[in-house]
Amino acid sequence: MFSAFFSFTPPSLASWAQTVWIVVAIATLVGDIVITTRLKRRPLPAYAAAPWRRLAHLLAATAAVLWVLLFFRSEGIPFLSARFWLTLLAIGDAVWLARILRQLFVTVPKQRVAAAAE
Repeated sequence: MFSAFFSFTPPSLASWAQTVWIVVAIATLVGDIVITTRLKRRPLPAYAAAPWRRLAHLLAATAAVLWVLLFFRSEGIPFLSARFWLTLLAIGDAVWLARILRQLFVTVPKQRVAAAAE
């Protein structure tokens, strides 16, 4: 069942799959640019801006890795074009996003209360 998923030489991408992959990579890059631009134009306190900066870094890193994986996949490079790399990327992004959300909903409110008390 998982033999195709863990194959080191997967078949080439269908045109719709490649289009979806490119759209997701562009969307993550655009999301990074939008968040970074908003933070520069409308500065927030350091404790409030930190989760947004981390999200921008997550989106930029995801976009870069997606472009590299798409290149390897389009060139048909064995092992580096394997499908499990996308799963590892998704798991890494989920862990990174969980840490960002924890900071946003646990750490930032505590810092906000401490800043208001000063």
